[in-house]
Amino acid sequence: MKNKKTGGRRPSTARQKRAGKENLVAFNRSRGDRPNLKHGVNSLLRTGEIPSQIPDAVAITARVDGIVKEMVNDLGGDPEVTSQMRAILTSQKTALLVIALAEGHLRG
Repeated sequence: MKNKKTGGRRPSTARQKRAGKENLVAFNRSRGDRPNLKHGVNSLLRTGEIPSQIPDAVAITARVDGIVKEMVNDLGGDPEVTSQMRAILTSQKTALLVIALAEGHLRG
């Protein structure tokens, strides 16, 4: 609840803080302390691909693939890309996919 005098939130009581912490611990325990594995970012990091059930997954992937293709062209084309460059491009692709997922989620 908002504090009418200051417009900010009313401070939690010790009992409320304790209950909140107990609820969070119980919730985490109910999931075996695992993160939400259905989240697009976790799936992306595990598999390297955006899950197909994510809205616009194909469009997001195509957009990022296009950006990476432009990077490869800027480096002189596929024959000129060394394994070190390819490793950097792979990590950049992952970062771009995460950013694109976040952008879609924020706009959604």
